[in-house]
Amino acid sequence: MADDGGVCAGEAPQVPWLRTVFVGDDGLRAGWAFAIYLGMFAAMLAVSDWLISSLHLGELWSMMLGEAGVFAAATIPALIMGRIEKREWGAYGLPMREAFSKLFWVGAVWGFLGITFLLVILRGMHAFDFGHIVLHGSGIVRFAMFWGLLFLLVGLTEEFMLRGYSQFTLARGMGFWPAAVVLSAIFGAVHLKNPGEAWVGALAAGVIGLFFLSHAAADWQFMVCGGISCGVGLGREFFLFGAG
Repeated sequence: MADDGGVCAGEAPQVPWLRTVFVGDDGLRAGWAFAIYLGMFAAMLAVSDWLISSLHLGELWSMMLGEAGVFAAATIPALIMGRIEKREWGAYGLPMREAFSKLFWVGAVWGFLGITFLLVILRGMHAFDFGHIVLHGSGIVRFAMFWGLLFLLVGLTEEFMLRGYSQFTLARGMGFWPAAVVLSAIFGAVHLKNPGEAWVGALAAGVIGLFFLSHAAADWQFMVCGGISCGVGLGREFFLFGAG
């Protein structure tokens, strides 16, 4: 017996085939969601680059605004996609309640210890020299604040861009580890564009990226660091003191 809509009693209503192409059991399909996210990211990044180039700022402030632009291009589309997909911001690994919490500082300490240990070894091998102090007084404070903020943005950008929304969404479509391997390989490959970067450095970056992502599979970093907050702190200190 059919109701007024032509659907037999007891039968589930037929879903239009076109809807199934775009929407799955858990909402917008991962591939489409990631494609929309990448499109918005590319558009916002292009606008940011154009604005910065039109301002004709000095090198340091161009670096700062450039990194802020990349961070905005990575996070704003994720906020939009969160509204579309009806997901909380914290689902992408960077909950606001964890901002600058003890979990962030755990990562910062590990990053500081890691890069300090590396530099001491390089110094002992006569491959690196600490040099001498060239700044004095307020100049030390100003530059410390500038580079601290810049590399905080670097840590936030890299962690969220490749281990936030991207990891969450691709994992829905292809599984956690395939997504982790793909994004870590991209993370390593991106480092090849750095001046003086060799394949060994790119490989190391990819491996550490895979380590940062391992928390969601083993719950290890979530227990120790909580989401990607630890990776943000660790990356900030590593970049900050490595650049110095």
